[in-house]
Amino acid sequence: MSSRDDEELAVLLADLERTLTELRAAVDEDVRGGRPPRRRPPTPGEILRFTEEYTLPTVIALLEATVQSLELLRAVLRLAGPASNAGELRDRLESRRGPETAALRDALADLRDALTGADLPEDSAARSVLTDARALTAEIDERLDEVGDDRRRERGADRERAPSGRGVAIDVEEEGDDAVDVDAELESIKREVTEESGDGTDDSVK
Repeated sequence: MSSRDDEELAVLLADLERTLTELRAAVDEDVRGGRPPRRRPPTPGEILRFTEEYTLPTVIALLEATVQSLELLRAVLRLAGPASNAGELRDRLESRRGPETAALRDALADLRDALTGADLPEDSAARSVLTDARALTAEIDERLDEVGDDRRRERGADRERAPSGRGVAIDVEEEGDDAVDVDAELESIKREVTEESGDGTDDSVK
């Protein structure tokens, strides 16, 4: 990825951070919003209507995912600040040693699940913000996929350019037609020495 791609990804992350902040505020407002304090317990009908409008576990999960994602995204966004060089964000996102990419993907997956499961009414203040958050999450996912594809292509090109580093294998066990039989030569020399020793003994006795 180029430095321009890095800047675009940083902008998307910043937009998502702002959108999630707005979403959390809007959900809080919807949960609290406009309901006067009650002097009596709610009736079963009121509870049923409220449950139909809001699934409380979904809202809670959404808020928890929002907080976790905001913390992670703020840490990533700091890399794209004025003090960072152009390639630092890309290097951190592409690094096999760093946990940022995997952690960011996990947080985005959790956030996407929460956003998908959220079913807010049409007049909810959070509904439009929720739509924006879904779109931004999907776009960041696509950018991270592009980062991974670029990284894999670069590694493949590096492997093709790099020398294999392997030496030439020589089969030392192969023997040519003129190869010397060492055992046979030693046996021949031994016989010659024995014969010469025998001849010398006979001459001295005579």
